[in-house]
Amino acid sequence: MNYIRSKNYENFFTNEFLMGPNSLKLMEELTSEMSLKQGMRVIDLGCGTGLTSLFAAREFGVQVYAYDLWVTAGENYNRIKEWGMEERIIPIHGDANEMPFAEDFFDAIITADSYHYYGNKSGFFKEKVAQYIKQGGQFGMIVPGFKREPDEKTHLLFDDILKEEFSEWQTLEWWKKVFIGDGLKISKAWESEGFEELWADWLRTDNPYAINDKKCLTEEHFAEMNFVAVAGTV
Repeated sequence: MNYIRSKNYENFFTNEFLMGPNSLKLMEELTSEMSLKQGMRVIDLGCGTGLTSLFAAREFGVQVYAYDLWVTAGENYNRIKEWGMEERIIPIHGDANEMPFAEDFFDAIITADSYHYYGNKSGFFKEKVAQYIKQGGQFGMIVPGFKREPDEKTHLLFDDILKEEFSEWQTLEWWKKVFIGDGLKISKAWESEGFEELWADWLRTDNPYAINDKKCLTEEHFAEMNFVAVAGTV
C-alpha cells in the first residue's frame, strides 16, 4: 500500500508521539477500507498520544473523541491545542470496559494498535462496544497478530520477549469468528500490506522501546507476525 496521506504527517513521527510501529500508517490503511464522512461523530478508541485522532479529524472532517486509558486527557488536550484542533478533537481519559457515552452515540469507532489489549475475548464487542454505534454505523480495528495459529515453537519463540502481550495476539481468522459471533457485519478482513514498512519506521527511531525491540526481534519473529484488520458495520 502507498501511504500517501501519512506522508503529510512525517514531522509528527518523533519520540514525543511514538508508542510503537507507525500508527499514522495503520490508521490510513484502516480508514481506506471505511467510509468516514465530514460531520460524523467518531471515537478513536485507544488513541494513545492522539496522532491517529489528528489524522482522522484532518483527513475526513469528522468530530473525534480521542479516548485512552494510558494517556491523560490533559496531556492530549495540550497537544490538540498546539495543533489548533480543539473544535474537532475531544480528549477523554477512560477505560474501554466502562465507556461513559449514550447508546447509538457514534457514527463510527476506529481503533489502531490497541483493541487487542482489552477486546480480545468473545463477547467484548457485543457487550462493551456495539451499543455505542448507531445502527448501520461503522467499526474498524487494526492490531498486531499472528499469520498462523501459534504452536509450541511459537510460544517458545515469543514468551521471553513479549510475555503478557504475546497472549493478547490472535490470528485474522480468530478475530473474524469472534466479531461475526458478536454480530458485526464484516465488510473486509485482511492482513496489512505494509507490515515491514510500519515496523521499519519504528525501529529506525531512537525511542528506547524501539531500540529494545530491535535488539530482541529477529527475522524468525517477524515471519510469524503481522497486523490484522477488520472493518464492518453493526
